[in-house]
Amino acid sequence: VPRERAAEVLAASQAREDKEAVARGRYQGGELSLDTHAMREDLVRKGLRYVDQEAPA
Repeated sequence: VPRERAAEVLAASQAREDKEAVARGRYQGGELSLDTHAMREDLVRKGLRYVDQEAPA
């Protein structure tokens, strides 16, 4: 990293670390990335069907 960009890169890295910490907390709380990224509704609109089934014995 060029010296003149060091502060900018550091700030961007810290912002990313903070964002990832929030995401990890949500995942640890049981949320799925499918929901945190609001993908579920789009996939349903495109025809995805969710099928509940029991795990194989």
